[in-house]
Amino acid sequence: MEYAKGLLSRAKELAVQTAQELQQRAAVLEEREIPAAALSPAASLSSSVQSIEARVARFQAELRGSHINLDNLKRLAFHGIPDQGNLRATVWKLLLGYLPLNPEEWGAELARKRTQYHIFCQELIVDPKRAAEEEPQGAGCSGA
Repeated sequence: MEYAKGLLSRAKELAVQTAQELQQRAAVLEEREIPAAALSPAASLSSSVQSIEARVARFQAELRGSHINLDNLKRLAFHGIPDQGNLRATVWKLLLGYLPLNPEEWGAELARKRTQYHIFCQELIVDPKRAAEEEPQGAGCSGA
């Protein structure tokens, strides 16, 4: 029981100490002058647009190189990929290993994958009309 009382008194002391620290921090923040323009919605909107434009520029700079650094791309993508142009799709293709890290190889690789996809479609998709025409008469059921 004494142990529990000691824990409670220590918790109260910590709560009072934390409340005092928070009040001090609030006082310091109130002392700082925040310009009225920074509080306006238009200012926050323009800064948000500038932030997005800066992120797009960073992604484009990373993708512009002759060889893409996957670690840098992962770091950039960790906080979200802007949805402008085909930026998000391209970054995901790189992160998933669908595209090679050398942008000069993208055209040939995409052509190869499209050809491979069409071959798979021809092999796997069965047209019911053609299948019925190719099936010999009476091969479907054995009448016993």
